[in-house]
Amino acid sequence: MAGRDRGTAALGRSAAMALCLRNVAGDNVGSAVWDTNLIIRGLEPQWVGYDFDPGSAAAAGGCGRMVWVALAPALPRLKMVTLNDFTWTRDASGAWKAIPCPLGEGMVDWPRFFDALARVKFTGPLSLEMAYRGPSERVGAIGRDLEFCASK
Repeated sequence: MAGRDRGTAALGRSAAMALCLRNVAGDNVGSAVWDTNLIIRGLEPQWVGYDFDPGSAAAAGGCGRMVWVALAPALPRLKMVTLNDFTWTRDASGAWKAIPCPLGEGMVDWPRFFDALARVKFTGPLSLEMAYRGPSERVGAIGRDLEFCASK
């Protein structure tokens, strides 16, 4: 990281831990993978990469195709995957809004996504995002989402 070896990336490197930047749908820095590419392009891929979120990629693009457009440039630096799903619902004003839901009940094409990970032999960690359940329901929801992942 010559010339840019500072901050969080340098701290992670000194602890032998990679820094992962997540694409989160909405008006966020890095919500688009190609924007993050501009931010991290001069940093060593071993130490700085992506935490790819297919649910956010689909929501950001408004359709499932966006997952594949966003995943392709992330693959060379893919360090982690955050799993979440969503459905489209109209709010009181009539605007479409992405609402979190259990894995497999929303817009993400999970078989195609897991096939893409298998093709590149991804072995990094998977993280479940449980935004669709309240605290009292989380243990059961985690079990169902884990069963869903195991079936893919």
